[in-house]
Order: sequence, then C-alpha cells, then structure tokens
Amino acid sequence: MTKQGDGKIVVYTIGYEGMDIDEFIRTLKINGIEQILDVREIPISRKVGFSKSKLESRLVSDGIRYIHMKELGSPKEIREKLHATHDYKEFFDSYRYYIGSNFSYIQDAWERVLEYCTCLMCFEKKPEECHRSVVAEYLLTTMPLISEVRHL
Repeated sequence: MTKQGDGKIVVYTIGYEGMDIDEFIRTLKINGIEQILDVREIPISRKVGFSKSKLESRLVSDGIRYIHMKELGSPKEIREKLHATHDYKEFFDSYRYYIGSNFSYIQDAWERVLEYCTCLMCFEKKPEECHRSVVAEYLLTTMPLISEVRHL
C-alpha cells in the first residue's frame, strides 16, 4: 500500500479512455500500483485488452492484482438516465444515493485498499465524469487512514 510519511494511505483512480493496454500498464507501474479495483458494473470493453479476462490476465502477468467489484459499478438505470439527459449533477446525486444506501460496498473496497497500493479503474478519462470519483470521495471522507485521492 502507498503510505505518506504520516502513515496515511493514498488511493489512486484511472480511466483507460484514450489509452492502449501498454500505456495503461506503464502508467500503473510508474505510480507503484499493486492492485486494480475494477468498478465497472459490466467489465466488457470494445478496447482491446480491457475486457475482464484479458485485462486480469495481463495485469497478473505484470504483477498487479485484479479485483472486479461489480457492486461499485453505476447501476444500469442510473447510466441510462445519464445517456438520455447528459445531466451529470443528477447522475452523481443518484450514484451517491445508491452507494450511500449500500455502504458495505465502500467498506469492502476499504479493506482491499488497506492491503495494497490500489487504483480504482473505469473507462472515462476525466474523473469528474466518472462514478469512480464518488467511490474515491467516499473512501477519503469516511474511512480512517485514507488521506488523499490521486487521479492518474
């Protein structure tokens, strides 16, 4: 796990949009990432190398643990509403309500973050357009020892 001098933990996030698998892996390694928490509800991608089995295989061969946390994904109805309205405020409000109502999911993520230097992963390049930023926000504001979120 990545700790600062005061023993606090840094949580990373990354979106693979615009990256190929080699650049993605290189970015993780440069930042000392030991574990990916895939927070996509459905871990399928049209981008080569980013669907669950191929991604997991590649990460493991590069010494990075892979964990799919489907329950932290944005539920289909919330995603569909965003696609229809393009209203990010409503999207994030709905996702915050969802995750707040299922706080055990955040606790599960926190337990994993304690073990290894962890990066939350989803598709969107910009964290301000991705639900992973809400997961990171919850970890930062509710869990002891987490002091910072860094978006790669």
